[in-house]
Amino acid sequence: RISLDDAAFELRRVDSDLRKYHEALGLTEEARMSFWSGRGFGLPALAASRKELQQQQHAVKLRITSAQLHMMDQWMELEVKGADQDRVLQAQNLAQERGGPIEELRALTLETARLEAKIEGRREIMKRWQQCRELESQIQDFEREASDSARLKGSSVTLL
Repeated sequence: RISLDDAAFELRRVDSDLRKYHEALGLTEEARMSFWSGRGFGLPALAASRKELQQQQHAVKLRITSAQLHMMDQWMELEVKGADQDRVLQAQNLAQERGGPIEELRALTLETARLEAKIEGRREIMKRWQQCRELESQIQDFEREASDSARLKGSSVTLL
């Protein structure tokens, strides 16, 4: 049997954790307020908050898994060396040990954003490199046409 004081204390603890998960998942203020206003009071509020917390914990785990898969795809695209991958994985483990799944998600989000910036930088370099190759090809075509003496013959005959 749970006392009212114990229930109130537990509700505050669960609500505190829930706010952290809502923030980590980027829930809108509207979604947050919808939950808080619809959960009720007392023991029903505690039950609703526990259920919501479990759902948010599951959502964070899913996002972590998704971010890990995305990071691995980025590593393959960037051809990241195994030692660098190990360094990142160790940092992820430290983040998880330090702050649990929320901190792990934050660290993964930062890492995937860093990798995405590298990928975009490479894409921009490749785009510019391709433009340079196209310009080189146009220059070679122009020089080939300019050095062809046959292009001048037709013009002088029409002048006479």
